[in-house]
Amino acid sequence: MSVRCGAGTARQAIDSMSPVFTALMIPFLGSAFLPVKGWILVIFMICLGISLKHIPGVPTEFFASFYCGLGPALVSTAYLFLARWLQAGKE
Repeated sequence: MSVRCGAGTARQAIDSMSPVFTALMIPFLGSAFLPVKGWILVIFMICLGISLKHIPGVPTEFFASFYCGLGPALVSTAYLFLARWLQAGKE
């Protein structure tokens, strides 16, 4: 299954970028990075976030406190993921 991206596929678009980017991102494309259920959850959460931003009854203070908690959690998770990924590459 390939995703159309302009005149070519998404794979061709990525291949036209730098070799380092290609080497880093190819293993994460498709279900190798997340199972299908994970991608469905990611898409749902993105849609939920966009919807909440457009609902007039949700106060701005909610977003400020939410993102102050979410930011450090995502940064620490990314750090742990990259550390384990690099460790697995050395073995």
